[in-house]
Amino acid sequence: MSSVIGNVPADFPLDTIGRLVDRIALPEEAFDASGSWQSRFGVYSTVGNGSRVGQLSLQRVVKPGGRVLLDMKYEKTHLGGRQQITAKIHLPAHSRLSTPSDWSFRAHVLDASGRVFENTRIKKSVVVNSGTMTVHDASGSTEIPLQGEYALNWALFDAVGRLPAERMTRARFTLIDHFDQVKPDHVLSFRTTTDVTIGGRARRLHAYDQLGRGIVPWVWWVDEDGRLLAAVSGLETYLRESPQ
Repeated sequence: MSSVIGNVPADFPLDTIGRLVDRIALPEEAFDASGSWQSRFGVYSTVGNGSRVGQLSLQRVVKPGGRVLLDMKYEKTHLGGRQQITAKIHLPAHSRLSTPSDWSFRAHVLDASGRVFENTRIKKSVVVNSGTMTVHDASGSTEIPLQGEYALNWALFDAVGRLPAERMTRARFTLIDHFDQVKPDHVLSFRTTTDVTIGGRARRLHAYDQLGRGIVPWVWWVDEDGRLLAAVSGLETYLRESPQ
């Protein structure tokens, strides 16, 4: 069983996932959160027996000139089938919240035999320009105004690895949830640094809180090298499984 070494309340979010903590992969290799990398996260239920219900794969590629492509694949099991999402997210070279300029995604639901339910197919592309988010799909284009800083939920898996821990200033932003759902009044802030033991090995982790409209609270756990190790969100937890 993993344990929290630091002086942390018993209900602290890393303790709430209990035995699941030992499933986190802890590689020894160097990691550059600002470089190119590949990561995979298991998606776990934090209730019952803590079953694995899906996975999230991210590939970060730094292009010439510093522009970044974040390639995402997500799959989650549902009763009688599973949902699959793929996306390509383009990021600027420097952005504290990995705020994307444009992204595209495809989604569908498969039945138990692996066949796609035709009425579940979604294909959209999104571009943000001068404070306006334009969503393109089979029905045409929709323009949605954005005010201030914004962030895409899936791109935050990239952003948290480069946050400056104790030196971080609170980020207030609009969340784009699941690619095109606008949720204002979000706040991402540093919570604490604590020492933990995972799989018999000591690690110093930084925790960040995300609060805002339309979501349950998130807690992001990042090691000192900038690896996202765990993201705890209500009844769902993402745990790093890949070697980097």
